[in-house]
Amino acid sequence: MKKTLVICVLFNPSKEVLKKWSSLSSHKNEYIDFCFVDNSKNSHSNNISGNFIFIHNGKNIGIAEAQNKGIEYAIEKGYDYVVFFDQDSIADYSYIENIVNEYNRIKYYIPNIGVLGPTIINVSTGIQYKSQKTKSHYNYKIVNCLISSGSIIEINTLKIVGFMDKRLFIDYVDFEWCWRANSKGYISIITELISLNHKVGQEDKKFLSYPIIISSPFRYYFQYRNWLWLCKRSYVPQGYKFKSGIRKLVEFIVIPMLTNNGTLILKEMLRGIKDGIQKK
Repeated sequence: MKKTLVICVLFNPSKEVLKKWSSLSSHKNEYIDFCFVDNSKNSHSNNISGNFIFIHNGKNIGIAEAQNKGIEYAIEKGYDYVVFFDQDSIADYSYIENIVNEYNRIKYYIPNIGVLGPTIINVSTGIQYKSQKTKSHYNYKIVNCLISSGSIIEINTLKIVGFMDKRLFIDYVDFEWCWRANSKGYISIITELISLNHKVGQEDKKFLSYPIIISSPFRYYFQYRNWLWLCKRSYVPQGYKFKSGIRKLVEFIVIPMLTNNGTLILKEMLRGIKDGIQKK
C-alpha cells in the first residue's frame, strides 16, 4: 500500500466531531496519516488525540485554500495519495484502505482516472443522493463532477491539474477541479462499492416534488457568485451552465419563501450576483 494523507478541514467543530476524528487518527498504520487543517479562530489541536499533523490557520481561509495547505504538506513529505473529508462526514477507519484499493482497481480499467469518490448517502434520510445519469461499468460510474468529501486523488495528478481554486473559497471548489482535470484528459469516477454518510446543506425540502437543499445564508453568496464566475470558463460543461442556470433561477424565487431567513438569503444571493458580474 502506498502512502496516503487524509486531509480533514475543520471549522468550529463540535465535541462529537472531534471525538470521532480522534478515534480515527488513533489507529496506527505506517501507510496512512491524518492532517487536520483548522480554519477556526481558536486551535482545536488539544481536543484531538492520536497521531496527526495539525495546521492552524487562525481564521476561515476557505475550504479550497485549507485543502491546498494539506496538499502542499503531502507533496513535501512524499505521499502518494490524498483523501479529503469534510469534518461532518461519517466513515470508519477501513474506509480509507478501501478507497485506496478501489482507486487502484478502477485505475486498471481507466489509467487516466483523476478523482474517485464514494456513493454519497444522505445522513438524515439514509437515501442516496442522485448523481448524473450514467451507466455503470464494473461497479463504477463515470461522471462530470463529484463532491470532495471521501474522495481520493493521486499526488501526481494534482501536480499536473493543479491545486484547488482558492478564489472560490467554498462552493463548487470540488466541481471546478473535476472540470479542470477533465479538460486535461482526466476522468472523475464514483464507485458503487463504497458509500459515505454525508449531509449536503443544512436541510432538505421539496417544492412541487422538486428537491431543494437549504444551506446557511452566507453560502448563497458564494453559490451565486461562483456560478457566474464558472459560467465564464471554457472548460466548464455547457450543459452544467444551462441546467444550473435554471436551477439558480428557481432557487432564487423559491428558497427565500421556504425558510425563516428568507430576507437574509435573498440579500446574499443578490450580493453574490453583483460580485459575480463585477468579478469581485
